[in-house]
Amino acid sequence: MKIIRQPLVLSMGALFLCYIPLFLRDRIPVHDGLQLATLVQFVFNNYIQDGEIPRWWPQLMYGLDTNWYLSLTLGPSLWFLLPFVKWIGTPNLLHVYYASLFIDEMILLIGGYLLARRLFSDNLAILLVLLSLTGSAIWAGQPWYNFHLYYLLPLSFYFLLVGIEDSRPNAIILSLIVLIGSLFGNLQYFSFVMYLTWLIFAISAWFAFGGSVTGFARGLNRATIPLVMLGGILVAIFLLFTFYGSQHINYNPGRTTDNIVSAEAFLTYGVFLDLAKYLEIFTGISANADMTIYAGVLVPVFTVYGLLVTPSLRQVPFIATAIFMVLFSLGNG
Repeated sequence: MKIIRQPLVLSMGALFLCYIPLFLRDRIPVHDGLQLATLVQFVFNNYIQDGEIPRWWPQLMYGLDTNWYLSLTLGPSLWFLLPFVKWIGTPNLLHVYYASLFIDEMILLIGGYLLARRLFSDNLAILLVLLSLTGSAIWAGQPWYNFHLYYLLPLSFYFLLVGIEDSRPNAIILSLIVLIGSLFGNLQYFSFVMYLTWLIFAISAWFAFGGSVTGFARGLNRATIPLVMLGGILVAIFLLFTFYGSQHINYNPGRTTDNIVSAEAFLTYGVFLDLAKYLEIFTGISANADMTIYAGVLVPVFTVYGLLVTPSLRQVPFIATAIFMVLFSLGNG
C-alpha cells in the first residue's frame, strides 16, 4: 500500500488526533501531572503579567527559590513556547502545557523514526515501531517518572549509532547533548539512571556495530570544540539549577538533612518490586501511580518474534539495555 510508504506522516496524524480531545475538552491532569501543569501555569502567568520568570515560589514549602523547580518544570519544549505566549494574548495555559507534551511526543516520534529507519528497511516495521512508541507513552498522571524519563532516548541513540557506524565522533557528542537536554524538565536524580542506561547501550553498540577507535580519532574536526563547549554550558546550567536549590531536596522521603539518600531507600523507593509488576508492560495498569511501565502489547510480541526469526548481532545493544532496565527496576526486591 502506498500509504504505508509514509510511516512518519501516518504516525504524526494519529498523534494529532489523540490530542484533539485534550484541547477541546480541557481535561485536567491528575497526580504529578496536575502538579506540573500548576507549576507551568505559575511560571507562564508570571511571565505574561510581569515580563519575567518568577524566582520565588510563595506557595511551596512556606516559600522557596525557584532554581531547583525551574530545572524540573521547564523542559526544552516549554522554554521554546515561553517567548510565544505574549504574542497570543492571554492563552489558556492548560493548552500551553498540553502543547508542550505534544511537542515532546513529536520529538519522541521523530527520534524513533530516525532510529527505526536506520535499523529497518521495511516501512510497515517502521510504522509499527512509531505507533508503539507514541501509543504506549504514559504521562497523564506522572510525566516525570514515565514519559519524560525516556522521550529523548531514541533521538540520542540515533546519533550514537550514526557516530559509531560512520566513525563520526561529533554525532556521539551530539547524542550526549540531547541526553543532557532531557535532564531539563525532569527530576534531577534521574540523571544517574539515564546516563547509566546510555552507557550500557553505548558499550554494547560499540562492539555490535563495529566501532573503531582509529576512525573515531580521525573524525575529530573543528566542529568538535563548539559541540563540547555547548555540552559543557548545558551541564553547568543544570548543575547551577540543581545545587543552588539542593537545600530543598531533603524535604522528600528517604533523604537526610545532608541531601544523601541511602542505598536501601534508593533501591526500594519505587515499591511494588515483585515480578507481578511486569504485567504492567502489557496492561499499562499499575498499583503505583508513579512508576508505571508500559511498552504496548506490540513491543513484547515483536521483540520475541524478531529474536526467533531474524536474530542479529545488531539486536544486542537493545537486549542488553532492556535487561539492565528490568533488573535495575527490581531494586533489591
